[in-house]
Amino acid sequence: MKVSVIVVALLAAVTSMPAAAYIDPGSGSAIMSAIIGFFVAIAMAIKTYWYKIKSWFSGSKKTAVEDSPRSDDAASSKAGQLDSVSGQGEADTVSEKERPVE
Repeated sequence: MKVSVIVVALLAAVTSMPAAAYIDPGSGSAIMSAIIGFFVAIAMAIKTYWYKIKSWFSGSKKTAVEDSPRSDDAASSKAGQLDSVSGQGEADTVSEKERPVE
């Protein structure tokens, strides 16, 4: 069996004719784009399902939804956070009515 496969491969290599084919640069870039796109798609799938993959390897049944804080915890924790625009905390802000007139 192995001998017949080797003989057929050798005959095909010896009797093959040169191909009159041309791959232009556009085809090469399309092939490269497909390869890069494939790896980006795999990376995005891993990123999307990271917590499920991580729990599968660790044996934990906890999901990403269970890891996130509850809505009432999130509301209470926001009170101490800084405002990203002004850099002040919510407790430090003064409304227009409370500001002294200059």
